[in-house]
Order: sequence, then structure tokens, then C-alpha cells
Amino acid sequence: MRILFFCYTEFGLVGGVETVVLTMAKNLSKQGHITGIVDLGPGWKPRHLTHGDTPIWTIAGPSFPTLRRPRSWASYLRALWQFRAICHEFEPDIIHVHFPLGQCLPMTAAHMLPHRWRSVTTVHGSDIWVCPVGDPRLQVWQSRLFKCTDAVTSVSQSLLEETSCLYPCVSAKGRVIYNGIDPQWFNSALVANTGSDKFVLFVGRLHAVKAVDVLLHAWSRIHVRLPKTKLRLAGDGGEREKLKAIALNLGIESAVEFLGEKSPAELQGLYRDALLVVLPSRHEGLGMVLLEAGACGAICVGTRVTGISEVIIDGVTGFLVEPQSPDALADAILRAANLMSDERQRMSQTAKARVRTQFDQEVVITKYLDLYRALLGPMQGENRVSQRQGS
Repeated sequence: MRILFFCYTEFGLVGGVETVVLTMAKNLSKQGHITGIVDLGPGWKPRHLTHGDTPIWTIAGPSFPTLRRPRSWASYLRALWQFRAICHEFEPDIIHVHFPLGQCLPMTAAHMLPHRWRSVTTVHGSDIWVCPVGDPRLQVWQSRLFKCTDAVTSVSQSLLEETSCLYPCVSAKGRVIYNGIDPQWFNSALVANTGSDKFVLFVGRLHAVKAVDVLLHAWSRIHVRLPKTKLRLAGDGGEREKLKAIALNLGIESAVEFLGEKSPAELQGLYRDALLVVLPSRHEGLGMVLLEAGACGAICVGTRVTGISEVIIDGVTGFLVEPQSPDALADAILRAANLMSDERQRMSQTAKARVRTQFDQEVVITKYLDLYRALLGPMQGENRVSQRQGS
């Protein structure tokens, strides 16, 4: 089977969605399927191999076409032409859109032209909650894509329900397939120790939706009760300078470390050595950070919002608190930090076992392959591959 992933942004600094796509591509390739990736960038980039044997193409991000701006139609048609050229070269059986933003434009148009492929669209969270609010024009194009795509998947049940409320056509074709975790995350014991200093860890984009500002206010309330313990923030984003200013105003700048972007290998060590991992998000599709941290045996504290509450079982595999409450978050951090050794060990092992059984990449890949085959029909995808090999 030939699967072409279509992503919303150029693969540079790899975030949660990019990690999901790369992991899926790698594991599908291991099973003998042929994968490729298309992303959106400032301009056209032809086929280039940058992640193993998976080719990546970049098409110029399109403008929303309007009658008042004739050039916007040129941008829209250019993106469609580039995407069609890639499809002609790659000959996909399945086109799988992740985090549908700018891809909605060429994908909707491509559906109206003759094609042999089937399509799947996966929503992750901010693509539904945040981005369309910032640009309402996106809602129109998301609605068009959801109507013509063959299947819609969501990374959590609560996100699927909210997506179906916004776009009723999704309810008949939607299903939940959780994000999967690569088996490498369970090998954190092989990573060199990151040091003996105690620290509480946040990992993610420095974006308003992640509510790091709430975490800083919570930390200002309790850091004196956790002597010689730092708050480490791993990740980068547009809120970095604002968050530094908040830490300064709260008088906790010496107790907070901004680590910047970290590689997966570095994150494994950080997860394993952290006193606990905090994800205080205002919204979250699922929370890959929680899966990575749980696989490494970390104790996690998260907010009781969509997605996170499907990963953390309160008091069993971690702790849940109400969102946007520095006091509640501070109390949960103290509770997690002061766990007795046997409680910590039991919670760590339970969290790790849950991630392995519920969010293992092999389970996720099997579910997607079942979906792809159902869309293509019995043996249709395999027959296409055989025909190409015989030609």
C-alpha cells in the first residue's frame, strides 16, 4: 500500500504532530508499505529524502481564494497543481491529512478532480479549537474537506465529539484512534543520567494554549517549599520572552530554566530524571508529552481537559486538576512531589503499563491499516502494489 501524509507545516522544528507523522511513516515502512510526506512551506521543494527512506515534498502554502484578490486564485491553483504533480509521481492509495489547515484548500479541490486514492483526515486539537477562531475563513474550508474526505479520525473521544458538534458531517464518518508511542521511549534506562539536581519539567510549545503562564504562577506559590528544585521548561515558541518577563515579575527567574528545544534522546533523560512532569494546557488533543513521559516512568500532573483526562487516571497514573487554577496546580505539584517512594514506584509502573497497552504504536498502526483497507476494499491496496511491481 502507498500512503501519502499531508501536513500543515514544513518539517523543521519537529513538534507533536510532526512526530506522530514521522513515527507512523517509519513503522508503516517497516511493515512493507511505501510512505511519503507532503508539507506546506513558502515555496516549492521537489522530492527530497530527509527522514530515512521517506521522501518529502513541499508545496507553496495557498491563499484563501477571493474574488477581490485575483492573485489569491493563482496561489490556490498553484498549490493544487503542485499537489496533483506529487500525486502523479507517488501514485498514492491513501492520502492522510494531519492537522487540517492550509491543506484543506488543495485537498478539497483534488477531491473534485478524477482520482483513484481514498482520503483520511485526522484532527489533533488546536486545528479545531484555536486556529479557526483566529481565522474564521478556515472553518469554511474545513467543513468542505470534512464533507468530501472518506474518513475522519480524532486523537481523543472528547475531541471527536467536539468536532462532530462543529461539523455534523463528521459524526457519520468519524472514529477515535489515539496517537501511538514509539517503542524507543520505553528504553529510557539506556539514556545517560542528566544530573542529580531535582527539577519539575514542562515539555511543549511555548504557546498560550499550553498555559505555561499558569504554571509559573503556581510555581511562585510553592517553589520555596521545594528547596533546591528548579522548574525546567523544554521547548520554544512565540511566548518565550513573555514568559521570561512573567518569571521576572514574580521573582522566580532564578528558579526557572528555559531549556529550548530538546532532541528525543535528551527528552528521555529529562523525563526519567524529573521529579514530575506537568502539562497545564487549556486545551489538548491528547498530549504526546504525557505518553512519552509515562513510557519513561515519569509521574505526570495535567489539567482536566479534553485529551489529557483520557491519558491520566487521577490518583492512579498521575494527577488531574482544573485548568487555569494556579492554586489547584500548585497543590497537585506538591502532592506529586511528596509521594512516598513506594507510592511513586507503583504509580510510575502503572502509568508505564497503561501507555504500553493503550497507546503502543503497533496498536495504532494496526487500526489505521484496518481503516485504509476498509476504504480501499478487500485486497485493493495490495493489488495496486502488485500491479505496479509487475509493470
